[in-house]
Amino acid sequence: MPTDRNQGGPGVRVLIVDDQARARQSLRALLMTWPQVGELREAGDGLAALEMIEASRPDLVLVDARMPSLDGLETTQRIKARWPEVQVIVLSMSPEYADRARQAGAEAFAVKGDLGRQLRAILAAISACEQKLGFDGKPGEWELETEEHHE
Repeated sequence: MPTDRNQGGPGVRVLIVDDQARARQSLRALLMTWPQVGELREAGDGLAALEMIEASRPDLVLVDARMPSLDGLETTQRIKARWPEVQVIVLSMSPEYADRARQAGAEAFAVKGDLGRQLRAILAAISACEQKLGFDGKPGEWELETEEHHE
């Protein structure tokens, strides 16, 4: 079920897509600490994500690579084919999905098990959304740390 942090408010609109409710809740908790995140929604699978993107057009989608029905890689391909302006980060416990995520069109890949690196990747992606969308966010210290990790 989708959850809104701030409907219609300024900031980056983020959609978290994962079949595991606990993983969605963890990401949501992390993202809610970042002031540039505006609307925050959740979907439990790729098909629900596509419906939500059609209706709400998020700026950034965080999608788990492995899900039933429609996996994160296929979901990413469909997102990029239909809405190329939507930025996508693929998440997985297995680093082996990184190349496949890039081939699917994702802007980035993050390993779920490495919380520190995952957080930096998410913050870097949000920063990229701000720059792309022209938000007036001031650079933070974390951007210096993540430049080497951001492709």
